Amino acid sequence: MNGSRQRILVMIVVAMLAAVAGLSLDRHPAAIESSLPAVVFAQGGISCDQRTVAGTYGFQGQGTLGLGTPQPIPAAETGVATADGAGNLTGNVTFSLGGQILSTPFIGTYQVNPDCTISETMSFGTQTRHQQGVVVDRGQQIDFIDTDLGTVLTRVAKRVGRDQF
Repeated sequence: MNGSRQRILVMIVVAMLAAVAGLSLDRHPAAIESSLPAVVFAQGGISCDQRTVAGTYGFQGQGTLGLGTPQPIPAAETGVATADGAGNLTGNVTFSLGGQILSTPFIGTYQVNPDCTISETMSFGTQTRHQQGVVVDRGQQIDFIDTDLGTVLTRVAKRVGRDQF
């Protein structure tokens, strides 16, 4: 992402966050920052960590993928992933990419923050994808959005088992 495009995106996100928090953008940025809570917990004060998401999840997602093609490709997916409670993922996924079906295993890593947000990096052979999300209902569900350039894909993962790690 070029510098000016990234700055515009950051300004839009700051404006949206300020609006949600009921803050005026005519205030100095430091004043806005100091009026925001240090950590907003996604689950009403409940703290999360790597073990919160330990277990097996079924997931599905849909949107468009930017895979180096001139136009984004319509995409849908479903699969199963297992988080080991220590930041490692394994799983299998079936994609429909523009109507072409592809099934593949994947590996990855994840980081759960105390505010119950989560970031993941997954590798499918030579392809690596990134996503951010929020852990819901004490790990029973995780809502994600892909963060790779040119990709508009959301994903919902629901716990199907609680493995012991």
